[in-house]
Amino acid sequence: MVDIIATTTTTGTSSGWKSGAGTATYCPIKATVTLVGSTGTAWATDAIKKISASILTDSDGYKITLAVGRQNGTKLVSTNNEGGCLIHTNSGAVCFRGAISSTAILTGMKATWIKLADYKIGALVAGTEITAAKWGIVYDPICNVTTTPVTTACGATFIVADATVTYGGSWYQPKETAKKTYTTLPRFSVKETAKWTAITQAATKQAVSFACGSGKALTGASALVAGAAVAFGAAALAF
Repeated sequence: MVDIIATTTTTGTSSGWKSGAGTATYCPIKATVTLVGSTGTAWATDAIKKISASILTDSDGYKITLAVGRQNGTKLVSTNNEGGCLIHTNSGAVCFRGAISSTAILTGMKATWIKLADYKIGALVAGTEITAAKWGIVYDPICNVTTTPVTTACGATFIVADATVTYGGSWYQPKETAKKTYTTLPRFSVKETAKWTAITQAATKQAVSFACGSGKALTGASALVAGAAVAFGAAALAF
């Protein structure tokens, strides 16, 4: 049985970032995780099963949504990269990475999972793609493919200096295990701590290089895992 989690809200600012090694440049202003539990099988609608035929075998309907602010809310230019990883302390990481094209469009955004043993700060690990066919992932905005015309949220809206712009997506998580450890896609749950690490902007690297705070306990349906200032008390991160 998964938890049905009540809604909480928090707000973040860029004032609390760790200093040094360009961390303030690459970390998002905030990264928000939303967890929604389900009971029974009604959540797996015909539309979902048409895309993810084995979803009821793989998942119990515990859905995660990730919305990550742009790197420090600053303007991005061609050859920059955007992204980072949500770290599960026992089971690995989920990473989003995409490039800013020569025409200043976020393209090829891809979500992958990486085993804990393979995840390394300062390295580029390809990981395994989180697909719609397996986990029902939906990107928001849809910057994983190039559309015609270009999705505004991946182009003109995304690259400007704007603290409110986000990228990410939602997907169904693996069925809960007794030990709460997972050898493939991690499952993030209430009362666990999630951390965010940011990638470099270098066009040839996309390496995960900067730890953005010490993490946040997922205590509600919506929990801030990066960017909260100390003034927010129980919701704050330790930097």
